[in-house]
Amino acid sequence: MNQRVVCVEPEVAVDFAEFRPLLEKVLDLIRRSIQIHGDWSDYDEDRVFDAVAGEFDEYREAVVVRDVSGRHG
Repeated sequence: MNQRVVCVEPEVAVDFAEFRPLLEKVLDLIRRSIQIHGDWSDYDEDRVFDAVAGEFDEYREAVVVRDVSGRHG
């Protein structure tokens, strides 16, 4: 699987300060997830696949019932 990634500089500088509240929330969610589920260091490939597939199934179900911005948002 040969893929080529080309990075192009943005025409306008990105001010990451405006994303700080969102990034802090994401980091808090990641920290909470690690406390509950661990840091995945002991997961083999099958367990990682099962975990990710389960999360995707949960997301798909949320889309079907139009609850993406609710509990699953």
